[in-house]
Amino acid sequence: MADFSEIRTDNNKVIRVVRIADEDVAANGGNLSVEAETWVANNIPNDSFLMEQQGWSEYPDTYWKQTAKDHSFRKQFGNKGSTYDSSNDGFIPRNIHELSNFNTTTWEWE
Repeated sequence: MADFSEIRTDNNKVIRVVRIADEDVAANGGNLSVEAETWVANNIPNDSFLMEQQGWSEYPDTYWKQTAKDHSFRKQFGNKGSTYDSSNDGFIPRNIHELSNFNTTTWEWE
């Protein structure tokens, strides 16, 4: 199974992660492909529960990026609340301690 993070275009925050069958990814461009991201965007419906939970009157504009729990690409796993950094093609984990500094070498908060 492959994991894909749904990311808001206005702030690059991950709002959810979905699992996609490897066969669907392979049939639509393969791992880390724009084609697979487009396939996910076209085949995974907006999350109405999330919309209700967040109090959104309309679903935000989003895009999708594949992520890996083993950190084999995109630096960190793109969990809900993390931020996608497109210039470095990596996910910045959510900062749980306000006084932490982000280390761009390790891609972790310290």
